[in-house]
Amino acid sequence: MNTFASAWELEEKLKPFELKGEKILIMAENESQAENLKRWIQEIAEVPIGYETIQAILNSGHRLTIGHGKHALISAGRAGAELSRNLTNGVGMDSYILFYADMEDLGTHCALGSDGDLLEYTAIQNLFHEMVHAKHFMLGTFRYWDSEGQAIEEENIFRQQWAKKNGQPFRAREESFELEEVTERVGKCEDMQRKPVDDTWDD
Repeated sequence: MNTFASAWELEEKLKPFELKGEKILIMAENESQAENLKRWIQEIAEVPIGYETIQAILNSGHRLTIGHGKHALISAGRAGAELSRNLTNGVGMDSYILFYADMEDLGTHCALGSDGDLLEYTAIQNLFHEMVHAKHFMLGTFRYWDSEGQAIEEENIFRQQWAKKNGQPFRAREESFELEEVTERVGKCEDMQRKPVDDTWDD
């Protein structure tokens, strides 16, 4: 059974665009979507932690499938694998990423910065975050009690290296599980106001 297809019920119009041999498989509706995903992966590899993450995926002995899906807009991307003890015992498993491949490079969402303000969550930052999840699924090093914290720790290293490479200021993303959030983008993230958190309980 194809884990990715069974999990997300991919439409028949999606077709495969092979990348990196049989280790990374891209599923997209058209060449444009496939090229977006390929370009973002190539850009991710331009900084050390991005290159190391991709190499770890390629050397894991498992396959990563990255597929376009409109459902990914809800949460800015999703990564997953079949539930198994192999996710945490160092064996690993095939993994998949559901990603909206028609997004602009600017991204579709904003993330919460460690300074309490919203910050950018670009397409490559978003995809790298999901690739970190996938890498840990594939290596069997998934931190099941704090998977978001695990991914954000590495995302912040990516953000720092990317900022240094491009001569930009570095801003970290909040790593606390209680405070971590992703918000749909409306204009520039820096100009948006955080929505108040509703911590009340319904009766």
